[in-house]
Amino acid sequence: MGAAPSFSATSLNCGVIAPGETSTAFVTSAVFSAPATVTASISGDATNGALTVLSMTSFIIKDEVEFPEAGEGPHGENLKPVKVPVQITIQSSTGPDPSLSVEPGQSIQVNVQFAPTASTPYIPPTVFRNGQFPPSNPYDSAAVLVIESESWNESVMIPITAAVLGQQVPPPNNGLKSGSNYVLYNACNSLIDVSVTISIEQAIVNAPGSPSGVGFQLNAYAPLGAGSVWLQYFIFLQGGNLQGGVEYWNTHFPAPLIQMGSFVGDTLPVGTELKIALNNDSVGNVAKANFYVNKVKKGAIAVPTAFLVPVIGFQFNVVGPINDADVTLSTGAGKITYEASGGLVVIPTLPQCANLSTGTGEAANTVYTPMFVSWPQSPITQNFNLAS
Repeated sequence: MGAAPSFSATSLNCGVIAPGETSTAFVTSAVFSAPATVTASISGDATNGALTVLSMTSFIIKDEVEFPEAGEGPHGENLKPVKVPVQITIQSSTGPDPSLSVEPGQSIQVNVQFAPTASTPYIPPTVFRNGQFPPSNPYDSAAVLVIESESWNESVMIPITAAVLGQQVPPPNNGLKSGSNYVLYNACNSLIDVSVTISIEQAIVNAPGSPSGVGFQLNAYAPLGAGSVWLQYFIFLQGGNLQGGVEYWNTHFPAPLIQMGSFVGDTLPVGTELKIALNNDSVGNVAKANFYVNKVKKGAIAVPTAFLVPVIGFQFNVVGPINDADVTLSTGAGKITYEASGGLVVIPTLPQCANLSTGTGEAANTVYTPMFVSWPQSPITQNFNLAS
């Protein structure tokens, strides 16, 4: 038995497409050095049959002479004949489990199709794959393409990524409420220029007997191995004062609060717009947090050099103000707008590339609207209101 030939890709991406659409991807092998009977199949299919092997083709590359038309040169001169590599098909076998006898000197191409329907299940977010994270794809393997031969020492395993556009992302385990919301990320890459804008569409008012105030928290996550575990950037209203702040947990970086204005009776009126915007340094670490009210910058907090880390994911929570406050609101609703350079993807749980987090200590009777599968995009919007 011998080794399998190398292949042109270590993963295949069939993209994010809507139900009823189709996409294809393919992988080709290097030239075979020995004869082999090869089969291709789909394994570990999380799409319930939406991913299939269309065909497998054997081919050779042959140089053919191409004769340019007379006078095709840049100045009307005749060009010399040139040799052009041409792929010549030897034989082909169609799916779902095609098989071919391949001779030395030949290569193969395996074609895969993704054809989701309305019943195609949700594909979970990215997880470890042989200790590595996909460098550019925010979705997990929907299946694995297995190419094998009895002549090889081991099979070739190629993960296939795919997702269904517009599919509702399942809620986190604790639901879409208070301190539990979706996570936004982008394939475990460092997020650049993250911002969250809160537009108040129904006045935020505390219920009688409730502790006063409300908090808006951008709770972010550093990558595995970073010194800081959980990064909080927040705005809160308490005692009539609106303030902004930054706090990095486990590395003890609480910054002085930014004074952002006053509101009578701890009420945020309709039309109020709050914004937290992060700036990055040249290597992707969060270097500064900026705080805005109604598009006016009220201040910024710079992160000291010793605490510089990137953000690879975050969730946003509308909760009590500070110090584990649990508030009840009588009215309150609004729109949350998420933005980041390079786009964001919504997932239900913290990705395994992130440092662990225990979640926020504050709480409120807020709930969040469902969000949907997409390719990385910005902006993304979500609404919040109160539990019925």
